[in-house]
Amino acid sequence: MSYLQSIALDHYTAILCFNLSHPLFTNWQAFINKFSSKFRVYDIVGVYDTVAEAEKKLVSFRMSIDKHFTIFVVQFEKKAYKTEWNYNALKFLLSKALSKSTSATGKTPLPC
Repeated sequence: MSYLQSIALDHYTAILCFNLSHPLFTNWQAFINKFSSKFRVYDIVGVYDTVAEAEKKLVSFRMSIDKHFTIFVVQFEKKAYKTEWNYNALKFLLSKALSKSTSATGKTPLPC
């Protein structure tokens, strides 16, 4: 039984098959460093999500007209935390996500 799932398990299997001398097989800290730099556990049910997947979700995230602004911001922050991007990048994406929703309909989002 493995605690690794999905892409993390595939990555481990590839290393196991092609690089048996990799330090992660003999050094616990090397294993932790290798996998924590590529994969994160984000939800309480144990689903693994790569940083790249979180980035993709954040870039395509948009404010919908039927969503309350506060809910949108909390959801945006949750996705942003997963990416570990800097403030300027997140500020740009937030303004992009908001401008598309208001320009498409001409309406403003629902207040809190």
